[in-house]
Amino acid sequence: MKKSIFKITIIMLAIASNICAQTTEEVYEFGGTNVYYYIYLGGKTWEFEARNNMIIHTIEVKSILASREYGGTFNIEVSIEDSLVAKWSQYINDVYFKPYYHTKDISYEILQGDKIVYKIYGGSYSSFVGGIKGVNYVKLIGGSDQYPALAVTPESFKETVEQGGLLTRTFNISNHGEGELHFTLGVRHANPPNAAGMKTDHHTRIIGLDVPAASVSSSMDPTIKLDYLKEPVKREEAVFEKSARIQPQSAVVYDDKDVIHYDSENDGALGLKDGGTFHVAARFTPEELSDYYDEYSIEKVLVYIKDQPSDAQIEIWEGGSLGNPGNKVYEQSFFPPADSWYEYELAAPIPLINGKEYWIGYRVTHDADKFSAGCDEGPMVANKGGWINENGSEWNQIADLDLNYNWNIRGILGLNLTWISFDSAAGTVQPGNNTNITVTFDATDLEPDVRYANILISSNDPENPVVTVPVELTVNKEMSIIASTDDNGSIVPSGEVEVEYDHDQVFTITPDEGFRVAYINIDGNEINLETDENWDAESGQYTFSNVTEAHTIEVGFENTNAIDDVATKNELKVYPNPAKNELWIEFNYQGSDRPLIILQNMQGQTVKQNRVNETGSIRQRMSTHNLASGIYLLAVKCDQEFPVKKVVIEN
Repeated sequence: MKKSIFKITIIMLAIASNICAQTTEEVYEFGGTNVYYYIYLGGKTWEFEARNNMIIHTIEVKSILASREYGGTFNIEVSIEDSLVAKWSQYINDVYFKPYYHTKDISYEILQGDKIVYKIYGGSYSSFVGGIKGVNYVKLIGGSDQYPALAVTPESFKETVEQGGLLTRTFNISNHGEGELHFTLGVRHANPPNAAGMKTDHHTRIIGLDVPAASVSSSMDPTIKLDYLKEPVKREEAVFEKSARIQPQSAVVYDDKDVIHYDSENDGALGLKDGGTFHVAARFTPEELSDYYDEYSIEKVLVYIKDQPSDAQIEIWEGGSLGNPGNKVYEQSFFPPADSWYEYELAAPIPLINGKEYWIGYRVTHDADKFSAGCDEGPMVANKGGWINENGSEWNQIADLDLNYNWNIRGILGLNLTWISFDSAAGTVQPGNNTNITVTFDATDLEPDVRYANILISSNDPENPVVTVPVELTVNKEMSIIASTDDNGSIVPSGEVEVEYDHDQVFTITPDEGFRVAYINIDGNEINLETDENWDAESGQYTFSNVTEAHTIEVGFENTNAIDDVATKNELKVYPNPAKNELWIEFNYQGSDRPLIILQNMQGQTVKQNRVNETGSIRQRMSTHNLASGIYLLAVKCDQEFPVKKVVIEN
């Protein structure tokens, strides 16, 4: 039931503290920059329909007024559902239009759909008291006595799915507050954790610079009765100091981002001389967007703001045409700093639908002698780069106001994220209840890799308007490593070992008693047991790191008593290696002994030997045609030290 607790009193401290904690605003605009009305006793009224339920704590009205020559008193009233909730009287003796602000502290519960009426009137039917002109508003400031409180479990997802497969998981959204919870779901790309070296420059696509500049016309009359230079004007050079272009410090984007725009560097700003509200936009048509349809979405908006506005709202339209932006598909307040580029991230990306045009812009409200809407030095790209709406309904090009510039408005596009979907993208949860959402991870068209995203849950929870659920998805390709050894030791695990994509796999190698590791072949290539960083001789472990393809590991062992592994003092050449039918052995012998060249298998058995009866440069041939294929060790036994050589026989 509605509480008609109308109070035109100073608000209590308890209510004031509640406003600070849970304040919301609804603004209802009326009138237009080039529209004015004479005010008589009968007055003028505008009606609105309440957008949401709320407890109103303060009403604020803005009225741009000018009196007749001898002055007069304006009466202003605001009613809700035929109940008068605020009234003011304003005496004015000024023929120049100026904004007048009136506020009233009240406590009133308004329901969605309630009728709100603004009325202004004078004191005589026979003569007017003055006029009202421009974009005016009624602002309701307040909130709700009952608020939802959103909680989500789990707080993150870390999942693995096979390439080409589907995986479904469930997360729960609960409402622990006292008010009804309304939520919507969105998905956005995310950077890998601790992503060093991520690019911070935009892949910029400047659209329309080869389009002829707009011709400047004088079809709009800048002189308006009871008004003086009320149209947007560019700040004079004597007052405006050009600022250096400032890129947003937090603009981290992916390689698959494009920035579409018509403008060049910031060169100034436009504003209403006496302050007020207007809308600006850049128009992007199928001619410019054909390369992006169905694969890209608008994710962010980049604008330049000179003087900080008192109020600003990002706006995006879809499906428009020349002079008509179409349906507004996004609007959200934002709070840009002064003298800088400001990057605004949309709560949910807007997909670019094939064949439709999109207008990207914002609404701005500023005080007198402030110039908020950044622009370049021109010329304006005809029909695209510089649209303005001064009265809430009619769009014009700023070149028609003798302002031949493009707005500093840019759309940041990102590739659509299609591998996450929900069974329901929005919902309502009553106080004390919860609902389950099924999320599907689809790897049908994904290559093996690790991907990151954020699930964004936007709601009317004033404490947590957007909750982020991080997602890490590993797309796994069926990977295997085949591990084998000879008969003198073991490897664990062995055989065909399945490995998750981009994960590590450790093998533990253990020789039998009296044996040691002689060689390790990875994918058929022998590693250096002394220098290979993947081999840890102390622990006997070999590690494959970040496996993204199939491998083999083959280990051989040698008898520690078969041949003394002496320190190398002289060179011993053995070739070819691998050998088939024969081996050639070369070394320089300067001793007094009769060297014996021996070839042993891995079991320590001598299978071939040659006696040398000379000194100096020795070159010996050893037949191997009758030996089994495998690994052998060749050594020279004498009073001179030579290294032991490992020989591969392939017969």
